[in-house]
Amino acid sequence: MGLGFAATRDIVSYLRHERADAAGTSNPLAGQIDFAIGFGLSQSGRYLHDFLYWGFDTDEADRLVFEGLMPHISGGKKTFTNYRFSQPGRSPYQHSDTVYPGAEFPFTYPVTKDTLTGRTDGLLARCLASGTCPKIIKSDSEIEFYQQRASLVVTDTQGSALSMPDNVRLFFLSNLQHYALASDKSVLAKTCAYPTNPLNAGPGVRRPSASPFLSRARDQFAEPGR
Repeated sequence: MGLGFAATRDIVSYLRHERADAAGTSNPLAGQIDFAIGFGLSQSGRYLHDFLYWGFDTDEADRLVFEGLMPHISGGKKTFTNYRFSQPGRSPYQHSDTVYPGAEFPFTYPVTKDTLTGRTDGLLARCLASGTCPKIIKSDSEIEFYQQRASLVVTDTQGSALSMPDNVRLFFLSNLQHYALASDKSVLAKTCAYPTNPLNAGPGVRRPSASPFLSRARDQFAEPGR
């Protein structure tokens, strides 16, 4: 299952840094990429959590793969990947898939201690050790606090508020459901007392992604002499 993380790391690193592959095929984007941003929505946002946590945002030459990561509507969860019989499509919710991994400590970026197990860890633990942490813009909607453990992004496991590192920005998209298409309209649902909310998160997500916070990543993480 780790092949997916390695493939993402290697193809992005190749497109950014190499002139040709091992067979001599030219890289069509050689010299054209200044920096890269990885965006993931829901399950692919949880994929980015694991991608960062397991150290795949650093390539085999110790170079940063993505200067910026944008996990959207992924809460404090990762994926059921680095386990025997893994099933990456599983996602533990409040009332379903509760026996499957994917929502275990660590839940947040800073390194904290888990009260239950005594473990000390964080999504940034490996990149902090190697000095290769990307800038992160994370956005969650309201439902992530019910179904995706989003409250544990901003508190430790005892419920005390956490301060985020300087390279992390969190955005809360109030009153939005998990996902809605830009063309969605409000409708009546059999299981709901009120009509559905058709608000699309696109405009809100695009705004922070264009901020100077990420545009400064190139200067901060540039290699000496480049």
